[in-house]
Amino acid sequence: MASTSAAPSVRRVLPLVAPALFLEGAMFTVLAPLLPHYERELELGPAATGLLSAAFPAGALLFALPAGALAARLGGKRAMLLGLALLSLASIAFGLAPTPALLDAARFAQGCGAAAIGAAGLTWVAAVAPAHQRATALGTLLGLAPAGALLGPPLGALAVALSPALLFALIPALALALAAGMARLPDGAPPQEERRSPAALAARGARGETAWSLWLVLLPATALGLVYYLGPLRLDALGASAALIAVVFVVAGGSEALLNPLLGRVADGRGVRWPVLLRLPLMAAPIALLGSLGTLPALAAALVLGGAASACFWPAGSVRLHRLVERAGVGDGHAFALFNLCWSGGQIVGSAGAGALSSLSGAAAPCLATAAAMVATAALLARQPA
Repeated sequence: MASTSAAPSVRRVLPLVAPALFLEGAMFTVLAPLLPHYERELELGPAATGLLSAAFPAGALLFALPAGALAARLGGKRAMLLGLALLSLASIAFGLAPTPALLDAARFAQGCGAAAIGAAGLTWVAAVAPAHQRATALGTLLGLAPAGALLGPPLGALAVALSPALLFALIPALALALAAGMARLPDGAPPQEERRSPAALAARGARGETAWSLWLVLLPATALGLVYYLGPLRLDALGASAALIAVVFVVAGGSEALLNPLLGRVADGRGVRWPVLLRLPLMAAPIALLGSLGTLPALAAALVLGGAASACFWPAGSVRLHRLVERAGVGDGHAFALFNLCWSGGQIVGSAGAGALSSLSGAAAPCLATAAAMVATAALLARQPA
């Protein structure tokens, strides 16, 4: 029998889903100050340290599609509760892990939990948001994971000062408080009994649109990977202190979090292509100049503008994916699983690709290539219907 519960208002769901995505973002970056700690305490070599650093994004990448399938089958709320439970258990294990292998396994599980939280949260909000407000709501959520990432390094430093076990024991308490509030709300809609396979997105009629929608997520994620890899190195080379580097990225992340909901409103009113077209001058120029600017103020400004301007793609990509899966008859969770898959993959491509290309052709090469891809994408998008 279909549920008779009224669909919850997005105003009730968003205040609970938003902190969950904020927590997910913080867990992504919390390791940075902890790496030297574990390197000393466990006598980790470079390879072991690199493996520990890669464990979280690897978990998020590999669990992205299963997380989407889970959200599509169970509904956003129940998938969110499972994701919070997994992140909580993995965090306890990480804080108590005595060996490198257990640390890697716990960190990988944290990434899996984060993937589940991301797919479930976006699925849930998309289900309860009215169509004319969906891009605004999704844009708000998509700004919170980067904003949460700003909190991660201070939390990691606190864990070093106090105790990793103590700090990570607080994560289940936060998750339990969120889960208690979420338990009072029904899903926006009961899970669909009959859904087509995600393979429908690769059907001949949808293949090109699917690839294009995924590209609108992969490209800005690649740009952010470039910014977060090359930015600190360039600032350090120009004499910036660790505090100044932190301030630059806090401002960039905060600007992105503020821009996402604003650009979502533009997408709701004018179509999903307009956020991209309106931000083009703030997007391509600073990315292109990252590898060549020679003064601290200019480089800091370019990093802030480049990181914030990449947010112009998020509402376009997420809303296009949502519309696509609606037409294909595939569950919403699959759309946001693909979103997470492209985001994780883009981060890896942006950082690792920039490192490889910089070693061959200098720091300017990956910046110019990424900026050129952004300009070409915006030009193609301008020729398409809203």
